[in-house]
Amino acid sequence: MIIAANWKMHLHQADAKALIAAINSEQKSFPDPLVVVCPPSLYLHQVRQWANPSISVGAQNCHEQASGAFTGEISASMAADCGASHVIIGHSERRAEYQEAGAQLADKLQQAEEAGLVPIYCVGETLAERQSGQQDQIITQQIADIAAIASDRLIIAYEPVWAIGTGQVASVPDIVDMHSVIKAACQRLTGQKTAPAVLYGGSVKPENAEAILSAENVDGALIGGASLQAQSFCAICEAAQDIQSA
Repeated sequence: MIIAANWKMHLHQADAKALIAAINSEQKSFPDPLVVVCPPSLYLHQVRQWANPSISVGAQNCHEQASGAFTGEISASMAADCGASHVIIGHSERRAEYQEAGAQLADKLQQAEEAGLVPIYCVGETLAERQSGQQDQIITQQIADIAAIASDRLIIAYEPVWAIGTGQVASVPDIVDMHSVIKAACQRLTGQKTAPAVLYGGSVKPENAEAILSAENVDGALIGGASLQAQSFCAICEAAQDIQSA
């Protein structure tokens, strides 16, 4: 089971160090879930130094080219050079705010693979798409966009756009259904015999973590707001630990 923390554009250096220290001190309570912390790129190297060796560090994004005149961007190899082992690609906020999609995300995935990073590829539908019954089609297309270069290291994160930062959470039956669609689409489109791990991301909190993480086809969670508070994040990790130990 994988529990990934996406800090987004939050926390200054002292806050980040304190948060990692708190997670370090609690990690003995949840040794089994793979914990991946994704800080702002400025702090990748520092978080790698501060975190326990068993905690993985990931970048929140990477550029689709290996290098070049791309002011303000970071390459996948730069992230790896700073100690990252994972990278988030295609987060709904990147899709919505920066119009990332299709071939561009496939190129980012390719760069991640070449740099040796494990990609956490995000898929999800908007509220309008769900209300019109298009969610399966939308998500299958998002998987098709990167199917040609997906490896067996690929991790998928399902994030219903309407549930991110809103306090709304998809029902457990809806989550199970969508994760099943994603796993089947991945196997069909990539030709791989084993479906990738699929994380759920969308207002996961300590209060709902057990119900979500124990659901069929759920292999972990991508945590946003709750990952900024050590107590909340560690409680989710402990829920994952309890489920794995049961």
